[in-house]
Amino acid sequence: MKINKWLDPVHKTIAYSIAVIFALMVIVGFFQVSNRYLLNSSLSWSEEFQKFAHIWIICLTIPVAYKNSAHLGMDIIFKKLSIKNQFLFMQLVNTLWLLFGVLLVIYSMKLILVAENQMSPGLGISMGWVYSGLLIGNIYLIITALQKLIEKSKPI
Repeated sequence: MKINKWLDPVHKTIAYSIAVIFALMVIVGFFQVSNRYLLNSSLSWSEEFQKFAHIWIICLTIPVAYKNSAHLGMDIIFKKLSIKNQFLFMQLVNTLWLLFGVLLVIYSMKLILVAENQMSPGLGISMGWVYSGLLIGNIYLIITALQKLIEKSKPI
């Protein structure tokens, strides 16, 4: 499908971004522990950086897990449904993910507007940047839900 050709680079970019953020968290954590125990000096900003990076990782990983069907699910009832009802059920689930993403985009934009004038004490960056991970992750969630709805638009 044409949509997959356009979205594959997006999926790869998000996956690489998660890996880079995680690597940065590990590096900063290593330097924090090294400075504390070897130099007897603590980095004032490291805990805040790791906390904000964790927020970004979670926000970006939720749609990745959804795309790969890696979220916890109960398929006991699902497997007992007929093929047609399984299709309808999955369309309902994908539609609910889409609506969830839309609601979170709306509320994350409101949160960013409130937080953009607040500065983080350790890093000195706008909290709007911190919470923009929520917006980006949920826009990606919407794109992923739309992709799943389009790909699975015909019953098996």
